[in-house]
Amino acid sequence: MNDGYQLNDIVHMVKVDQEMLGLPWLQPLYDEPEFVVRNIWRMYGGGGMLIQHH
Repeated sequence: MNDGYQLNDIVHMVKVDQEMLGLPWLQPLYDEPEFVVRNIWRMYGGGGMLIQHH
């Protein structure tokens, strides 16, 4: 994000280590890794909402 990448670029660049996914407490039961990336983008990138700060 800070380097100027677009969301779709980041979604395709981020890969989860398969060894990590094998751990029972890190398995994506409720959210896929792509969903997590998109939520981080929304949280830190503003989500594209036009909110004016006073």
